[in-house]
Amino acid sequence: MYKKLNNKGYMLVEIIIASAIAFSITYYLLNLTYKFKNINEDVYVSTVFENNKILIVKNIMNDISNNKIINIEQSNDKKTITLTLEDNSKKRIEINNRTITYGNYNGTSIQTNDKSYYTKTINNSLEVGTPSINQTEDNSKLKIIIPISSIYSKKTYSIKLYYKCDQNLIKKKKTFFSVSMLSLGGIINPAGIGNVYEVTENENSWSTVDTGQKANSVSAVDENTFYMVGSLSLGGIVDPAGIGNVYEVTKNGDSWSAVDTGQKANSVSAVDENTFYMVGSLSVGRIIDPAGIGNIYKVTKNGNSWSTVDTGQKANSVSAVDDNTFYMVGSLSIPGGSTDSAGIGNIYEVTKNENFWNSVDTGIKANSVSAIDKQTFLSVGLLSSGGIIDSAGIGNIYQITKNENLGSSVDTGLKANSVSAIDEQTFLSVGLLSSGGIIDSAGIGNVYQITKNENLGNSGDTRIKANSISAAKK
Repeated sequence: MYKKLNNKGYMLVEIIIASAIAFSITYYLLNLTYKFKNINEDVYVSTVFENNKILIVKNIMNDISNNKIINIEQSNDKKTITLTLEDNSKKRIEINNRTITYGNYNGTSIQTNDKSYYTKTINNSLEVGTPSINQTEDNSKLKIIIPISSIYSKKTYSIKLYYKCDQNLIKKKKTFFSVSMLSLGGIINPAGIGNVYEVTENENSWSTVDTGQKANSVSAVDENTFYMVGSLSLGGIVDPAGIGNVYEVTKNGDSWSAVDTGQKANSVSAVDENTFYMVGSLSVGRIIDPAGIGNIYKVTKNGNSWSTVDTGQKANSVSAVDDNTFYMVGSLSIPGGSTDSAGIGNIYEVTKNENFWNSVDTGIKANSVSAIDKQTFLSVGLLSSGGIIDSAGIGNIYQITKNENLGSSVDTGLKANSVSAIDEQTFLSVGLLSSGGIIDSAGIGNVYQITKNENLGNSGDTRIKANSISAAKK
């Protein structure tokens, strides 16, 4: 016989089971009601936002369709997109939580009194993701997507803007590496001497990150890799034994790791992450070979080892074009290793021909050189007229273009100690800002970004102090 637990004769287990069933039914009905509410809310939000979406797209597209976009930039946090138009005006799209704002940008903020101004805060039932900008490989179409989705369902309401174009519009951030004194508002920090800094463009400013390495000179491969010549820094302490060593430095997340290539050099110029040219003293088992001073060596990575080949050239500095071509400044080497003093300061184009390297005198005198391609390079130094040094040209930056077998020089109107080419239109210089050819001593060590404007160069101070500089390739 079962034991009765109350006057009606129900068992305890029956009461528990009945309660559980009742709770499940109640939960199901409440959940169903909530889902119906969400569906109704979703339908309402969908209807309202689709109308807002049409207005947002229409307002932006009507505005930019009347003018040609020549450049587009996205901020580091991806929340801001700036469009530069052909008339040099700027338009901006800003995402701030659930608020989307568009309008004319004056360099500081979006102008609210402009007729193109539009702002909309969307419903709390929607969330806005990270905008993206993409361009087709043939540069014929630009696509801007602002992802928007419902918090109740997987439904999306993304805003998609499509624009027909005929050129690359997406501006990549410029990056360079500097060896020097970190500048804080133009004030030199002596403790930074020899430090290698990664400097990245951020809209109209530049952000500097210490890589933790000590060096005399540096040559960038890309924004994540560079070669340096100097003293390996351990916790900021200079290691004298590392002076003249060539290190390959690679970015790993937020840190940088340096690998000794086993080479001694005075300067280095990177081709890619596996190849560089160096000027200096060939190291055998870390022992300096004095006979190698001024020699140009091509160094290639083979697995974890590096092989060195003497090109048979003497130089003070070198700038790599590619695996088989470089420009050098220095003393032309006569077979047998003898230095030709008459060649000091000459710029030579050196090209590999099977196992030999052939030098061609460009007819230009210089202190340093930076190659853009096989046809064009930049030089800092002494303009040569028929081999005669023009002392007035000291520190001048010249853009040199190969014309058959000769090089023709165009004075950019700027003074510098060194230069690093980005492309035919832009380069970075370290040194003395020239105003009408007059040296400005206050500009010593300043890094300037120079952009070609017709036949002249316009300088923009990056607020960085440096001894040398190398622009990263994209």
